[in-house]
Amino acid sequence: MTCVPMILWTAMVFFSFAPLPSAIVPYSFTRLTDYMAVETSMTLLLASGFQLYYFTLEPLGALIYLPQMVTMILTATSFAHSNPNAIPIAIGVHVACWIAQFIGHGKFEGRQPALFDSLVQALVLAPFFVHLEMLFPLGFKPALHKDVNNLSAIELTRVKKLEGEKRRAAEAKKAN
Repeated sequence: MTCVPMILWTAMVFFSFAPLPSAIVPYSFTRLTDYMAVETSMTLLLASGFQLYYFTLEPLGALIYLPQMVTMILTATSFAHSNPNAIPIAIGVHVACWIAQFIGHGKFEGRQPALFDSLVQALVLAPFFVHLEMLFPLGFKPALHKDVNNLSAIELTRVKKLEGEKRRAAEAKKAN
């Protein structure tokens, strides 16, 4: 639950340095506080796209997530422009979080991270999924919670079945 937001935040730091498409008019860097700044950047564009997508999936959940997303955009932008070591630090945190994700999924869930199942799921949906998983114990939309759990169980069963089939096929190939 901790690593997914940190992976997103460090990606925002990286995208703060990415060039904008030529059709986008840049808005100059503006510092709001010591730790928050805004500018037109790929971070702002991508995060806004993510947030709009989240609104199409679950409007109330997306509205509750909005302050967190805005805070992440503003702090990542500020960090990227105020720390001369922003990229190396962000790379270190990013890599450490991905390693923790792989270890966590392998050790505690007995499966690989969603990155191997669906890139969109891993990179776009994971932050919102983690957010919803934090809201559910607080009583947020119990019917949605039940649906998510049921669909997750179905998907997990499907993935484990595929993994078992691959393992059996590999063993059969070795035996021949």
